Parts: sequence; C-alpha cells; structure tokens
Amino acid sequence: MHEEIRQQIQHQTERYIKYINKRKREVIFNERDLVWLHLRKERFPKQRKFKLNPHGDGPFQILRKVNNNSYQLDLPEECGLNTTFNVTD
Repeated sequence: MHEEIRQQIQHQTERYIKYINKRKREVIFNERDLVWLHLRKERFPKQRKFKLNPHGDGPFQILRKVNNNSYQLDLPEECGLNTTFNVTD
C-alpha cells in the first residue's frame, strides 16, 4: 500500500513539473552581450516611483556569468544598485 501511494505521488509530481515547465524556456547569455534590465516596482522602488515611468532600462553589458540564472551587469555608478541580477529581471 505504501509503495502504491508513493508511486501515485511521484506520478502527480512529474505531471505537475511537466505542466509548470511547459511555457518555461531557458535563457542563457554570454559575456559582453547587451541586455535590458526590467525595473520591477517591488525590487526597485526608487527607480519606479510613478507607474508612467519606463519599466526597462539599458542596454547594459554582461560582465560575467555567475550561473545560468544570474549575471553581473556593467551599471553606471549613479544607479546605486547591486550589479548582480536574476534572469527574470
């Protein structure tokens, strides 16, 4: 009985993962690529004071790849932001 329930849970987990990852695509950048930075209001409240301000800023050059999901960007000093960003930004 326990083995049967374990298999059902595993089956449902696999179905859930397949459903969630259906529209997900892996984006991998290289060093020296130019990217736009999306300024979300939750993460960048000082840069996004008004909803009519531009949501993106850039293009910025990628200095180094931290891992497949985060990159270090070449930002100007006046931004006052951390230079490492997630791919979602």
